[in-house]
Amino acid sequence: MPHITLEFSQGADKVVDVAKVVDAVHDAALQSGVFPVGGVRTLARISPYSRIFDGAPQNGFIQINARIAPGRSLEIRQKLARDLHAAAEAQAGALFARGPSGIHLEITELDPLVSVRRNTALPES
Repeated sequence: MPHITLEFSQGADKVVDVAKVVDAVHDAALQSGVFPVGGVRTLARISPYSRIFDGAPQNGFIQINARIAPGRSLEIRQKLARDLHAAAEAQAGALFARGPSGIHLEITELDPLVSVRRNTALPES
């Protein structure tokens, strides 16, 4: 863990290099020291339809969801949230320069009672 999903509003990919944002967030998760390398997965989705704020076409938004296994302290989760958000924002400056924009990041702990997985990149899976 984590599973990190970045969702980009329509047109944001024309202004921001999505691959660089994914790489920056992925690297920040690895550098946090919180997760094993074999547990970090990061992917991006670009919405073909979206409406941001007042609907003006220059408005942009990036939603980041990091789903993690339970058991980490609040302090670790807060630092992780700040670090992942900062990594994304550092790569998304052009989005903010274009017009009203936003980046939101949320960390969610998975419920182990209803989570099933198989991962051959980790020895305990």
